[in-house]
Amino acid sequence: MALDTWLSVAEAARLCGKSQRTVHRWAAVGKVATRKQNGRRREIRRDSLAAFIPAGSAATNASGPDGVAASHIATLLAERDHRLRELELANAGLAERLQQAQAEHVEEVDRLRRALVVHGQEPARPRPAVALARYEEPLPTRGLARPLPRSLKTVGFFVSLIVVALLGMMGRPYAQARYYGAGADLSGARLTRAPLSGANLRDANLEGANLRQANLVGALVGGGNLKGANLAQAKMAGVSLAGASLAGANLFRANLKEASLRHADLRGANLEGAYLAGADLYAAQLTGAHLSAAYFCRARMQNADLQRADLRGADLRNTSLHQATFRGADLRGANLQGTDLYGVDLRGADLQGADLRGANLANANLYGALLSGAKYDSDTRWDPGLDPQAYGAVLMD
Repeated sequence: MALDTWLSVAEAARLCGKSQRTVHRWAAVGKVATRKQNGRRREIRRDSLAAFIPAGSAATNASGPDGVAASHIATLLAERDHRLRELELANAGLAERLQQAQAEHVEEVDRLRRALVVHGQEPARPRPAVALARYEEPLPTRGLARPLPRSLKTVGFFVSLIVVALLGMMGRPYAQARYYGAGADLSGARLTRAPLSGANLRDANLEGANLRQANLVGALVGGGNLKGANLAQAKMAGVSLAGASLAGANLFRANLKEASLRHADLRGANLEGAYLAGADLYAAQLTGAHLSAAYFCRARMQNADLQRADLRGADLRNTSLHQATFRGADLRGANLQGTDLYGVDLRGADLQGADLRGANLANANLYGALLSGAKYDSDTRWDPGLDPQAYGAVLMD
């Protein structure tokens, strides 16, 4: 049986019953003949190990070239072949899973590409994911008698290329977001956590789209259709949504600081815990909207329609609500300190436990409103002749 003349350090250590560190030490002082494979991997010549093989071991008793055990080396080769087969099977399974994942995403990518073409914008060509270069470095042999065959190296290389290409394809809709044209049809699109900063989505159709935790800072969304869209925890500080349709949209804990929502349709929308400090909601439609625990400090809400809106625990300090409508709204526990409620329609509104200190309620319509437990002070302005204590309000001076 013809056997290789050279052994790896691991095989030499196993043959002599020593550690690999000991074999390296022998090589350093010249006790064994060595060479460097491909300039890196150290190999030991078999015949130079004869003096170090323990007496009576299988290696010294077996016949073979240079006194090295043929049966032992044959076992190593069989183990190597078994590992090669396992690697080939694993690569085949990975390739199959990658093809399945590619099929699941190709439809979404094609639809987004068609939306770009329809609106006169060609999809940007993706940059090469990796630079194709010759694969020179040998794969680690893990103590095998010979390096892995070149065919297996090629398989592993192309599997890595498939992985990179698939990841690039999955991220492509986000990378192209800034090239969406005005009026693009993106209804039902999955854009979770998408970086859409600066995207042109004016008059776009985003009905039912999933934009959860998306970054829309600086995007143009005015006049767009976002009915039923999921914008939970989205970043939209300073975004212009003037005239946009957001009826039934989910804006749970969304950041809308200083955003423009003038004349926006937010009927039935969920803005629970949303951050709307300094936002412009002039003449916005908020009928039946869920605004509990929302933060509206210094927001401008003149002429806004908040009939039957849920504003429990909302923070409306120093907010301008001149001529707004709160008919039948739930304002229990709301903070209205220093709020301008001049001429506001509060008929049938529930203000129990609300904080009205320093608020301006002059000319406000409080017919049928509930003021039990509402707090006010000497700076609170009421219509002449109105006794708030008669309605259960509590003076805090």
